[in-house]
Amino acid sequence: MSEKISYIPDLKTTPTYKEGDSDTMKIEYEKYQEDGLKVKLYMLASMSNELQRQHKTKPDSRTSVHDHVIKIINHIERLKQLGVTMDTELQTDLVLQSLPDSFSQFVMNFNMNKIQVALHELLNL
Repeated sequence: MSEKISYIPDLKTTPTYKEGDSDTMKIEYEKYQEDGLKVKLYMLASMSNELQRQHKTKPDSRTSVHDHVIKIINHIERLKQLGVTMDTELQTDLVLQSLPDSFSQFVMNFNMNKIQVALHELLNL
């Protein structure tokens, strides 16, 4: 709000620009693109802090590992929606690193065997 870019998430349609449009439309489009990037960065920065806070500790005994992994996958999907690109290996590492210590043998075997799976397959493992 302090940078007056809070209009970005509220827009119903995304402004567009094509060759031949007026200079004013081009300037508005470029401003929208710049403001949109700032909003993404602010959202990612605040989300990163919140994720750090939420996942500072491993899941406790009351949380099933299945539910925990689904939660991590949902966070990864949300980041994708915000335009963050991560390769499959990084996504897998995020899930594996978030597992409780009791899964250390599983993580070690997974890494030693260089298993490559999609996130939903990792969940099943």
